[in-house]
Amino acid sequence: MKAFDQPMNLSISLTRLPKHLFAALTSTLLMLATVAPAQASSDYPDDDELDDDYAEIYDYLPPVDIRPVDDFAALGKLASETSSIILLEMTATHCEYCRLLEEEVLKPMLRSGDYDNKVLIRQLKIDSNLNIKDFDGSTTTPAELSSHYRIAVTPTLLILNEHGHELTRRIIGVQSLDFYAGIVDEALNKGLVTKGKELLISQ
Repeated sequence: MKAFDQPMNLSISLTRLPKHLFAALTSTLLMLATVAPAQASSDYPDDDELDDDYAEIYDYLPPVDIRPVDDFAALGKLASETSSIILLEMTATHCEYCRLLEEEVLKPMLRSGDYDNKVLIRQLKIDSNLNIKDFDGSTTTPAELSSHYRIAVTPTLLILNEHGHELTRRIIGVQSLDFYAGIVDEALNKGLVTKGKELLISQ
């Protein structure tokens, strides 16, 4: 055990080796230095593996879908008939933060049932090429509607009335999920005041 009481001074020990052993040891160390990082990078999961792991986390939950919108006139009519407000997620095809928001906040909202008959939760992919109907029934595109609402970042959550007017300050991006659901509920409650409703959610 005494041999390990003091750390070995590697620089001194190496200089005492015969030249041919020193050269061989140096070559070996250099080879390990180049091989080890390559092996470590190959062990790191690629994007597909991460996607698979991410999906497995939610496989056990009841499946729910955030409905896409292609007819805002019909959505506005439904909101009017049910005295509801609209929570619209402005998303994009390759937006990972949108997916995170959906799985951690929006889908749990749908599963809870707390927002039924109060909030219509929908989404619009702003990079879609499909024609859609605006709140006034006119034909438009997701890009044009995104420009109308001045969307610069996805995800962005808009809280709208049946005419497509914003009721509260929009929620832009995802910086932290710690208090995100509470921020959404607070914004929704401000919008629901216009309908004489409120969210009754135990904290």
